[in-house]
Amino acid sequence: MNSLDTPLLRFTSEQVYKQSNCITPEHAAMGLWKNYVILLDVRTAEEVRAMHMPFAVHVPLSELPQRAVEVENSFVVPFSGSVFRTGLAWLWLKAVGYSKVLALPYSIENILGHLKPCGINQLGNGHGKYPALEHGVGLINRNLMEDIHMSDLGSVLKEMNFSYLGNGKHCVTGSEFHKLLKVDDVLFLDVRTDEEQLYSKYPWAEHIPLHDLPSRVGELPEDKLIVPFCSSVFRASIAWGWLRAKGFSRVRTLILSTEEISTLIKPTPLIMNR
Repeated sequence: MNSLDTPLLRFTSEQVYKQSNCITPEHAAMGLWKNYVILLDVRTAEEVRAMHMPFAVHVPLSELPQRAVEVENSFVVPFSGSVFRTGLAWLWLKAVGYSKVLALPYSIENILGHLKPCGINQLGNGHGKYPALEHGVGLINRNLMEDIHMSDLGSVLKEMNFSYLGNGKHCVTGSEFHKLLKVDDVLFLDVRTDEEQLYSKYPWAEHIPLHDLPSRVGELPEDKLIVPFCSSVFRASIAWGWLRAKGFSRVRTLILSTEEISTLIKPTPLIMNR
């Protein structure tokens, strides 16, 4: 068991139920106001140019292995508007030793909708400085790649630039879902908890809870495309990053919640003769 495995062990049924790894936009806004939350924007430079958020520290996900956010007694809250990238940032930060990390897996519109009413402009002193960024926070150069356990994940994150994300090869969308269900060379990996599976089982998927993945990784074939999924996308993205770091080159995340999956696999409504 190494530093990359440890974050996965937190996703037991109890921890998932408590939602102890994530934070809502409303609570993030409260934490920002009270100066104990550091919002970490891991979007690409292109995205930030289109919509800049001055109340956040910006470190593109692809640059995270080389740049660390130095924090004193504050929670680091990564966000990107994409649950997939937010999950990868959470995994990286937890694996390299940040103890206070809470993911913000919501859209940019949702985040802004909660932050605007709390008076972002009033958080500063009128000179573009924000209290949360004045208390022990700064960007420093740190060669995190020296950690042998994190070298593979660091390489994976370096791919997360604007071009790579734009081609969408890291994910499976709803339009591809049905096609891949019929392909023998694909393994859908359900990383939900045992309790979640009791409510909805998918016979076309292999079930290994995320917290069991480090001990059961030997059950996964290396010659198939592995498509992890969960009840949202957050845990599936963590499984994606972990598997890629473990040497599985053919991995794509299903960018669908279980509700969306259920909608797609519903039987065609019966047409009754009149």
